[in-house]
Amino acid sequence: MKTQIEQLISNRNIYYQVLNELSNIPKVNFVELYTSDKCPLSCAHCFHGDVRSIDKPLSTNEWQSVIEQLVKLGVRHFHLAGKEPFSDKSTLDLIDYLGIKKKFIDLKFGVITNGLNLKKHLERLRGANLDYLEISIDGLEDTHDDFRGKGTFRISMAGIGDSISVLGDNRVSTATVLSKANSFQIAEMLRILPQNGIRKLFFQPLLPYGSALNLEHLFLTSDEYRQIILESKHILSSLKSRNLGIVVMFHIPSEMLQVVCDGVGWLEKLLSDYLSNKKPIARVGNNYLQFDFSLVDIPFWGHFIITNDGYLIDDCSIRSTNAYVQESIGNIRDSSIEDLVCKSKQIITEFIKRNIPV
Repeated sequence: MKTQIEQLISNRNIYYQVLNELSNIPKVNFVELYTSDKCPLSCAHCFHGDVRSIDKPLSTNEWQSVIEQLVKLGVRHFHLAGKEPFSDKSTLDLIDYLGIKKKFIDLKFGVITNGLNLKKHLERLRGANLDYLEISIDGLEDTHDDFRGKGTFRISMAGIGDSISVLGDNRVSTATVLSKANSFQIAEMLRILPQNGIRKLFFQPLLPYGSALNLEHLFLTSDEYRQIILESKHILSSLKSRNLGIVVMFHIPSEMLQVVCDGVGWLEKLLSDYLSNKKPIARVGNNYLQFDFSLVDIPFWGHFIITNDGYLIDDCSIRSTNAYVQESIGNIRDSSIEDLVCKSKQIITEFIKRNIPV
C-alpha cells in the first residue's frame, strides 16, 4: 500500500500540472547569476569546489543584456550568487541596474554572500532597492570557523549587524548548510541569530556537490533531517513574544521528501498545500515555518543558472566541475537567451516522457 506521501507524489494531477505549465514555456521563475568565480575563502564544504571559469568573464554590459532578455521572457526574480559575488565589481553594477529596473516593473532580486567584505559596500547598497541580502552562517563560531576559516564567524556576524542597521531586519537573512557538524546547534542558532536581529533563517542539508563530496561522513540522514525540523517547530513554539515574526525556512530535497514528511500530519498538509499552488507555511506561535519542497528533479524546471562565463546550466552540482561546459545547453555569447530557453523546453519535455508515467 502506498503511503500518503507516495500517493501525493505519484498523483497524475502533478503530471498534468507540469504539462500545463510547460505550455507556457518559455517561463522561468528564478534565475541565478553567478557573477563571480572568486572567493577569499576555501570552505571545506563549498558546493562549487575548486572550479574556475573556462572562458573570460561576462562584462557588465553582457550581464545587463542577459537581464534584459530574461525580463522580456517574463523572469521576475534574480539571485546574484557565485563563489562570492562581491569579489567581482560587476555585482554592484548589476545591483544598481536591477534597482533601477525595479522602479518600472515588478521585480525581485537579492544577493547571497559570506559577509566578509560587506561593510565597504553597504553605503552603495543602502539606496540600491534590493529585496534581500542573505549571509551564510554555518553554525556557531567553532563549527563556522572550522568550515570557513578562523575568525570568519565574528566578521560575518559583524556584517549582519552592519547590514541590518543599513537595510533593516526585513531584508537581511541567513543561510545555513546543515550537517552532522552543526545540526546539534540548531536550538542555539534559533536563539542567537534572532537576538542579533535576524528574522529570516534558511536551512538546507549538506549535499554531495563540489568539495562536499569529500565530507560523506557529515551528511545527514533523512531521519536526522526530519528530527531537526521537528525540533525547530518545538523551539519556535517556545520562543517568547519578543521574537515575534521569525521565519524559519527548510529546503527538503526530493531524495529526503518521503522519509521527512511521512506520518507527520502537519508536514503532509503543507506538502498537499504546495501541490495545490499554496504557500507551504505553518504558523508556530508568533513565528513561522516555511518549506521549499523538491518533488521531482526535472532539469531546467523553472530555474536557470548562468555562469560567470555565460553558460546556461540548471544545477549547482554541474558547476562544481569543469564538465559544466558539456552539461550546459549553450552560452549566451553564441545564442540568444530565448533560443536557449526553447532548448530547455525540449529537454524538459523529453525528461517528462522518460520519467513521469501518463
